[in-house]
Amino acid sequence: MIKLISKESNALLPEGKHIVTLKSMTSETAKASEHYTDVTPQLKTVFADANGGQFSAWWNLAAFKRFVATNDKQDALTAAEVQSGKFASAGPEGYAIYKTGPKKGQRVRSESGTEMAMDMLNRLAFSCGIEKGTEIDVEDLVGSVLGIEIRHDGQKNKVYATFKA
Repeated sequence: MIKLISKESNALLPEGKHIVTLKSMTSETAKASEHYTDVTPQLKTVFADANGGQFSAWWNLAAFKRFVATNDKQDALTAAEVQSGKFASAGPEGYAIYKTGPKKGQRVRSESGTEMAMDMLNRLAFSCGIEKGTEIDVEDLVGSVLGIEIRHDGQKNKVYATFKA
């Protein structure tokens, strides 16, 4: 007879600051949308604390322009681009998409937004103890001990910040 001892599994880390180990990093893509034809490349990270609590975070590796910005943090088309007729607004987020040509239906990439997204990952590497300015493969971060701060953003809990343990 096999005997078991009941224990909680996959306890989700709650809001707050946690010291964790970076357990895995995998390349994925966001779910496809009916509003545009491209998908967002992402990096999935799984963090775990010493008590078995876990938290997964998806880091976008690309950002996209809005047709019209709804706040000062969004990158949007210029007035001339909007007036050109080459772009349309798509989905509830109001992404700018190409109306014609080989990129028809794809979102317009935001170079500044993509740079900010990559900068978040660069800060993650620093939080993992990688010396500032060092270039590494993301897989080299697996096993690192770091701190994460989880906050609720109005819809769900997210990794708000990372810091050195």
